[in-house]
Amino acid sequence: MREWVRLSDNVLDLASAGLELSDRERATLSRFGLSLNGNIVRLDGRPPDLPADFAEALALDSAPRRPYRTSPPDAMLLRLSQHQEYRCETQKAALRAVATMPPGATLMVSMPTGTGKSLLFQSAPSLWPSQGRACIALITPTVALALDHERSLKKIPGLENSRAITGQLNANERRDLLDAFRRGEVPVLILSPEIAFTSAREELLDAATSPDQKAPGVNAHLSGFVVDEAHIIESWGRSFRPDFQRLPALVGELRERNPALRTMLLSATLGPAARAVLRQAYQGGLWLEVHAGVPRYEFDLAAMSVASNEERDDLLLRLIDHAPRPTIVYTNQVEHAETLAATLRKRDYARLAVFTGALTDTRLRQTVIEAWADDELDLIVATSAFGMGIDKADVRTILHVGIPESPARYYQEIGRSGRDGHQGIALSVWTRQSADGRFKSGERTRDDESQAAGMAAGSWLTIEKARLRWRKMRALAERQHLISWSGAKRLAQFDIDAMHEELKGESSDYNRRWNMSLLNLMQRADALRITQVRDRGSDATFWEAEILEDALFANEAAQDVLWERLTLLRDGEQAEALGEFRAFLKVMRTPPSAADCVLAAVYRLIDPLAETPDCGRCPPCRRKGQRAPRNMHCSGGKDIWQIACAASGQLATGPTFVECDDLTAELPTALGVLDRLGILQYVVPDGEGPACADRLAQGSGLGLVTEHHEWFGYAALEVLDMPTALFLPRDDEIGVGLWQRSRAFVHRFPGQTLVIVGSRGLTFEGRPLAQIASRTAPYDIAVLAALTRDQVEGSLH
Repeated sequence: MREWVRLSDNVLDLASAGLELSDRERATLSRFGLSLNGNIVRLDGRPPDLPADFAEALALDSAPRRPYRTSPPDAMLLRLSQHQEYRCETQKAALRAVATMPPGATLMVSMPTGTGKSLLFQSAPSLWPSQGRACIALITPTVALALDHERSLKKIPGLENSRAITGQLNANERRDLLDAFRRGEVPVLILSPEIAFTSAREELLDAATSPDQKAPGVNAHLSGFVVDEAHIIESWGRSFRPDFQRLPALVGELRERNPALRTMLLSATLGPAARAVLRQAYQGGLWLEVHAGVPRYEFDLAAMSVASNEERDDLLLRLIDHAPRPTIVYTNQVEHAETLAATLRKRDYARLAVFTGALTDTRLRQTVIEAWADDELDLIVATSAFGMGIDKADVRTILHVGIPESPARYYQEIGRSGRDGHQGIALSVWTRQSADGRFKSGERTRDDESQAAGMAAGSWLTIEKARLRWRKMRALAERQHLISWSGAKRLAQFDIDAMHEELKGESSDYNRRWNMSLLNLMQRADALRITQVRDRGSDATFWEAEILEDALFANEAAQDVLWERLTLLRDGEQAEALGEFRAFLKVMRTPPSAADCVLAAVYRLIDPLAETPDCGRCPPCRRKGQRAPRNMHCSGGKDIWQIACAASGQLATGPTFVECDDLTAELPTALGVLDRLGILQYVVPDGEGPACADRLAQGSGLGLVTEHHEWFGYAALEVLDMPTALFLPRDDEIGVGLWQRSRAFVHRFPGQTLVIVGSRGLTFEGRPLAQIASRTAPYDIAVLAALTRDQVEGSLH
């Protein structure tokens, strides 16, 4: 009711709306800031029981908020999707990078949430060459995200049989799904790193094997390996999900079977540190990064620390009463999420669900996800994993009760609102640290700040425990003769269930996770390199690693230098994480009167090199009257593969000038002819991109369309080394900038085809363009049409 009134200019006539309220509902109106006079319900301005900053953030703004420039489509975009334009320049550059990606290459893409990263892996099976039934593997960190991707892919023609492997499948269902994948019936297989290393590993290797070596019935050809939310390799991969750090080893195994395998890493938050980690882990061949370099600007922000948990929860309940739906409430503790949900149900919130790590039943998890996607829920109370990558565009509010342990997590979570480009509200309330002013890292404390500090600094083994674990894993490897030589490589297999002498009972997930964390720490220290996982059956798992540091198998005294290096690495990583949290907390504590924009300051902690104008919608920006940015350029357009696409075989290399009597009338014919002659890229006058792309979509080439303004100035979109047609403007004289650009293309790509199309009589600096644009006399469209009609071989010279 509150939202209905809010979206009706704060006044609603119940009779006109066909509504009638019960006595109980009438008695509840004031709790939500509503009043009733006869049949008229009114919203009583700003909620008087909320702090001013929160009330201002909740004020309705129905105007579109996405500040990025959209970009005209390419023909391939129109063929592969329902989109009529690119959401930003980075999306255009990224899809072009996918389409032109060389065999064996790796592409890393970072774009703001809501700008269409999913389009990249949705298009990959159609764009990447295959020697059989094309398929890709898509690695996701959460069941919720896997199921959401499956739901989206099933709506796309040609990808309807895409499937996710999750714990909800029983053994027979999982076997049937993997058999279908082997047969080539599953174009996109969605799975977690853990499943990729265990039950699906052999199927992935079989699919990557060359056709002449495949077993009978294996028709799938694995052409690509995609890691979604790739930033997790740097954060979650340390200990919580160490399998993320082993994915490069799996990619290496797959590339041994298929050297042409393409790899793609996707995320919305890849700062310099995360990019460096990924670069080091995956870079083994051609490498390209496409990075937008801008934050999102849909949010109204407000934050406040309070003295007690009771004060915090009281304010949170009032915020929930006034927050637009759908809403996600994030907390750091499973117990608090469950307690809060119980309280909300007592306050008559029925369209509510809890989603935490304690919800282990995968069918129940799927039920919550589907209900959320189908608008059957208004509120989700969750810990951090929920919502990652889920394509629910209309989430309006994110409420943090407690404070995240890093700026990246905070930014990721508020980014789950406003994905439709409209207002997203991000409100945070938490309890301040203890009175002594020190973080009690590692202790169970009541205040949220100390708890978050403990989360930030608590993902590392102590070196004393690490040495005990290593001693046990090494002893088992030596006793079971699991150390061998493969050429110049010394390989060892380590039992992940190894338990050092201070531990009692049987191994557990907790024990295995810390053993994995230790091996990952050693890998980051270049002491070993994890190569693969060997499943010995009966749940016995061994990690195989190449030994790079002899000291690992030396005596205890000789290992001291190595452990000192590991200690420095471990302490440095821990200090960096805690320092990052402290810097983030300082930003969030900033008083509204401060000069710094909260959003810009948070994002600079994630990516110090990003362009971050003030948001205009946080308390400091509101105080100084700062306006929100508009028409922002995204970066990435200049990042292209440094490889050439072969020149058109039927046209000369270098520039060829084509004259038209009436370019407007002849343009559709010219586009069709040039497409049949092998032209892949078109530079066209401003405003004509959509019509040109639509015409080229009827052909078979990539049909990359760049408007003149995209070829100039700041954040210019780089043209590629491929057969290109340049359509000149319908003026009497070509401008200097366009002429210089065309000359630069010829100079940079001297062996490439460039067809320059212009009206008869066009000049440059008073000289007829037909005389200076190319080394040969000009042609007209009829000559080129005859060439395609008669299938003449050879080139025009």
